[in-house]
Amino acid sequence: MIALALRDFDAENALKAGQTDEAEAAPDVPVFTFTEEELGKMLAEARAQGVEQGHADGLAQGLRDAQADHQVQATAALNTMREQLSIFVAQDAQRRAELESDLVDMVLDICERIMPEFLAAYSIDQVQARLRETLHIGAGQSTLNLQLSPKTEEALRAEITAQAEAEGNTDLHLTADPALKDGEARMTWDNGFMNYSLDRVCEEILTTLRTASEQLKHHTQKV
Repeated sequence: MIALALRDFDAENALKAGQTDEAEAAPDVPVFTFTEEELGKMLAEARAQGVEQGHADGLAQGLRDAQADHQVQATAALNTMREQLSIFVAQDAQRRAELESDLVDMVLDICERIMPEFLAAYSIDQVQARLRETLHIGAGQSTLNLQLSPKTEEALRAEITAQAEAEGNTDLHLTADPALKDGEARMTWDNGFMNYSLDRVCEEILTTLRTASEQLKHHTQKV
């Protein structure tokens, strides 16, 4: 048998300090006795509780460590994705800028090659179409003065004269001006005037394309 006694250390200390009398300070203290088997069982239960609590604490700590590690990995993965996305966006912007530059250069090259052919083939037709509009606008004016290139004047004299008469413009002065190109025309009337140059229109288109090409090349170098 193993005997265990319960002691009131506060009462004993008070007795030593003279705060209570001996009768009050030394009450009957029960004595508990245990067999070795009972004590072993109690120790085993205590040990089992300690192991279980240790497992629970270890599991909780492991979960916290795993969560912290997961958070670190997730943050690292997110930062990597951001870096890759930034690279992709920069590369995409570069590709788009290069594509735009290539398209403008292609259109410019086509226009530079076909403009002379276009002017040679359609300048008289374009002047004719513009003169139809202008003669209608100047209808009823007392005097119309029209200057064309010699080739255009020869090709369009009959039709222009007929339209002017149909519009009521009987006082038409049509002359050939060697200083004018086939795609140019000048006309004045009492309250207005018209200067048309297909060459100038084509050159403005080419200038716009050349300017856009230079700007896109500069932008592509900066991207």
